[in-house]
Amino acid sequence: MSKQKTKEVLSDHKRIGKKFIPPLMQLNLNETNWIQDMIPELLWIGLLNKKHGLKVGTELAVDIAKCWWDIVDKKKQPPIYTISNIGSIKKEMQEKLLGLLESNGSLHLINEAFNPLLYFYPKCPISFFSSPDKSDCSIGEIKDLLTEVFDKTSVQSTFILATAFYIGCVLGRIKINKNLPLANFPEIEKYPKTELSREIAGSLRAMATGSLGIDATNPTEWSNYFWKRGREIEPCFGEG
Repeated sequence: MSKQKTKEVLSDHKRIGKKFIPPLMQLNLNETNWIQDMIPELLWIGLLNKKHGLKVGTELAVDIAKCWWDIVDKKKQPPIYTISNIGSIKKEMQEKLLGLLESNGSLHLINEAFNPLLYFYPKCPISFFSSPDKSDCSIGEIKDLLTEVFDKTSVQSTFILATAFYIGCVLGRIKINKNLPLANFPEIEKYPKTELSREIAGSLRAMATGSLGIDATNPTEWSNYFWKRGREIEPCFGEG
């Protein structure tokens, strides 16, 4: 390989001593970041998947993302992956988002999935989605989901990250290098049964913090409120 070609291939690598570290390996998704910061922000995807199954849940998440992306100023707003991002828009845009989702028939199913979260967390950034029905709410739904996602290698956690990644691709915000395992992204549906699906899952976990715009060194108001409010509801809330 020529020196020029080698330089191009390593242009996005970080040099540490004599080693060149590829981009995905430069990111560190440790247990604390995943549980404390990322779970609260990505919980909306998990709720959709848990309530309606992976196929419909993913479709609903993409519906929200596309409608949201259509109405925001793309120069000022980061792409939608997190609850904080979804709730960052002004009231008139919130109403427009709800109108779009209602017109395409998604809103009712979305509200069904979000209902327990919005009832028990009234200060949630996406509280504009529905007026929660108390008779149909159980903190157990949230606790059951948390139990599944505390382990970032679990099936539920992996499909949450996969859905977020897919949203980025649909919105044109994430590009896939054809030489990476992620180029075979549809294989993730077979996780964890095949070696390739496990490789893809590993890549998703490695790139999550950077690509999803979650700064683990600066927790959001929502992530702090989520755990504090949970402990107010139940003292042992959040213990995996």
